Amino acid sequence: MRKGLCVLAGALFIYFLFIQVCAEAITFEDIRNMMRNPIGASNEVSAKATIRKIVSAVEIYAVENGVFPSSETDLLQGAYLKDSHHNKVRNGYRFVVRTSPQEYEITAYPEECGVTGNKIISLSSESEYFIESKCARKVGQLLED
Repeated sequence: MRKGLCVLAGALFIYFLFIQVCAEAITFEDIRNMMRNPIGASNEVSAKATIRKIVSAVEIYAVENGVFPSSETDLLQGAYLKDSHHNKVRNGYRFVVRTSPQEYEITAYPEECGVTGNKIISLSSESEYFIESKCARKVGQLLED
């Protein structure tokens, strides 16, 4: 039974890795992290994909309306997003969606540092690249990369 579960877990891991590579949402560092903490690392990849989805909705809104949305509610009412992500946990990460007509910042925090993820991941209107910082096991303490 245990051997069967290990085979199934391995197959799921390879399948997930294949899907993420095809979606170009994975980096060499992500693969290395998956080997160390497969659950936390796959959650990080999923968090990045969710952030990209939210940012895409924000950017489309801005193109159509000339400004960024005032809040996530604007995205939901305008059908740019199907579901709210602000302060919700998805795959071990809690999302914070901050938007104003001038800027936005989308941040994902691991629900339990070192277990559900190892990094705080953020993307904003100020940067086209993810900003990542190591989470700390003590609440409120951040360790910069």
